[in-house]
Amino acid sequence: MIVSVRSKHPAWGPRKIVQSLTNDGVADLPSLSTVSAILRRRGCPGAGSGREHRDFQRFEAAAPNMLWQMDFKGHFQIAQGRCYPLTILDDHSRFSPAIEACSNQKIATVQEKVQAVFRHYGMPLAMIADNGAPWGSSGYDRYSDFDIWLMERDVRVMHSRIFHPQTCGKIERFHRSLKAEILAQRILGSLEQCQSAFDDWRYLYNTKRPHDALDLAVPASRYTPSPRPYQEHPPALEYASDDHVRVVNDHGDLSFKGKHYRIGKSFARRKVALRVTEVDGALHVVFARQHLAVLNLRTHEIELLPHQTTTEHRGSNL
Repeated sequence: MIVSVRSKHPAWGPRKIVQSLTNDGVADLPSLSTVSAILRRRGCPGAGSGREHRDFQRFEAAAPNMLWQMDFKGHFQIAQGRCYPLTILDDHSRFSPAIEACSNQKIATVQEKVQAVFRHYGMPLAMIADNGAPWGSSGYDRYSDFDIWLMERDVRVMHSRIFHPQTCGKIERFHRSLKAEILAQRILGSLEQCQSAFDDWRYLYNTKRPHDALDLAVPASRYTPSPRPYQEHPPALEYASDDHVRVVNDHGDLSFKGKHYRIGKSFARRKVALRVTEVDGALHVVFARQHLAVLNLRTHEIELLPHQTTTEHRGSNL
């Protein structure tokens, strides 16, 4: 039985194999060291004791759907073109709502795939991705059209710190498993074959594969769909009666008291609110429910708030 499980899942170590057999109702299993010895005798690579090195304690969202991580798992050649696997992971449960075989990394493609996931699982409170295309940028136009689309649906947008991929460490680890257990094990010739393989592995990952970070539980045991349904047509943005509401012009500027302030072209023709803060002479610039910047009426300067987060190392900003 041990060798049979290993033959089906060549990347699994002794701990996952033993836990998987236990979950299937197999009793009187040998110790991890004995399982490791059995695998070594059969010439199985990587058959250690199963006491994997554990990273430092990472931040974890307190409940499902508080935070989803999203990224592309590189890309690889197929018979016609390339496959770009788009992946989404729930931060709390490590449940994967989607692994999508995409033909490109365009915003329209990402939005279509994410829209389908929202319809099926509901919407998270926040989503975090890196700073690369198609969802990230830099400077005053740091927010993409995809970011705006999320914010309009009351999903907070977060981005990892530049040159700090560990901020999205869970999905990076998820990608290593995807590579080891699928991409390195077979040759995929078409997007349809890729999607079929991704669907099969996602089911295995979510419901059968013991997860080391979950004390060998499976992600599906900690996940429930979001109670926030997808908004096909979100209502018009409403701001507080004491907010100063401005429409951003085509150049990405808002005007207030005769001065122009750059907020970003992605907000062109959209309404933002200027909201009083506890600091005299300072106003928050808000779009939907996301704070974008602080406007200083004394210096006539605008300071864009960082949309990066270090939640893998510190507390939640949710």
